[in-house]
Amino acid sequence: MVKRILSILFVIILLGWLALVVTDFLRVRDNKEPKFCLSNKTVEHADNSKTEICTGLGYKVQKYYENGEHTATEIGPFFIKDKKAD
Repeated sequence: MVKRILSILFVIILLGWLALVVTDFLRVRDNKEPKFCLSNKTVEHADNSKTEICTGLGYKVQKYYENGEHTATEIGPFFIKDKKAD
């Protein structure tokens, strides 16, 4: 009985997490801001570019800007690196 309750609880938590990830993925795909960020950080680079990093529950959204213009957006697992970092 306890095993069944734990299994159901695990599935509910997993589905909730998946809903958060899919929601942010769809928002980023439509060029909107992610909704479920735990932390936001902006990194300025020496070549007049910057990276905005939003860290969610197990994933990261990185937006790259050069000379003030948005050039790319990347979403992936929390351990992805900033492509512009020295």
